[in-house]
Amino acid sequence: MESQSPDQTYLKQKDFMEILKTGKRKRLHQARSQESKQIMSLKQGGKSVMIKEELEKGIDPKEIGNNLGLSPMQVSDARKTLRSWGIDLPRKKRDYAGIQKEIEAENDDMKLQEKLNSLSFESITSFIRNNEDQTIFTKLGNLLGEFGYTKNVSLVGEKLRADDVHIPVGEYRRLIKGEKYPQVTWIVLNKHKKRISGVAEGLYKLGQLKRKS
Repeated sequence: MESQSPDQTYLKQKDFMEILKTGKRKRLHQARSQESKQIMSLKQGGKSVMIKEELEKGIDPKEIGNNLGLSPMQVSDARKTLRSWGIDLPRKKRDYAGIQKEIEAENDDMKLQEKLNSLSFESITSFIRNNEDQTIFTKLGNLLGEFGYTKNVSLVGEKLRADDVHIPVGEYRRLIKGEKYPQVTWIVLNKHKKRISGVAEGLYKLGQLKRKS
C-alpha cells in the first residue's frame, strides 16, 4: 500500500475539518433563517408563532383556533409557514354530513352566515370536490352564469351582504403565486338560489348588471 507523506495527511485532515465547519455553518444558517422567519411572523401579527407555542404546550390542534381567537382561514393560512419551519399542523377533520344537515335544517340568515364564517375556503372547496352531487354550496360566479348574467361577482356579492338584503355569503381571498392581486371567490348557499336571482334581477333593472350576449 502506498504510504502518504505528512503533507498529504495534513491536507486530508484540513479538508475534513473544513467539511465539518461548512456543515456547522450551514446548520447555523438554517437555524438563524428559521429564527428570522419566526421573528418576522411575530412582527406581522405573530399568528404562526402563537400557533407554534400552543402546539409546544401540547394543546390539541382542534382547539388552537378557538383558544387564540383565530378563524379557520387564519389557521389555514399559517399552515404553510409552520411547514417551512418543519412543524406539521394536522388538518381538522370535518363532519361534512353533519354540516350539510345543519345547513339544510337552518333558516335563520344570521346563523347560516355564522356557519359560513366558520368554514375556510379550503374546507368548502374540498367538500364540493369530494361530493359532486352536493347541493349545499355553490360559487356565486357560476350561479350568475346560470342565470344568464355577466359575472360581475363582486357587485352582486356586496349587495347580498348589504344591510337591506343580507343573504348569507362567504368572501374568500387567496394570493396566487405569480399574481399581483388576490383571487376573490364568493360562495353562497344553493337554498338561497331564488332570492339571489331576485337580487340579480333588481341590479339588472337598475342597469348595474348586464345579461350575456
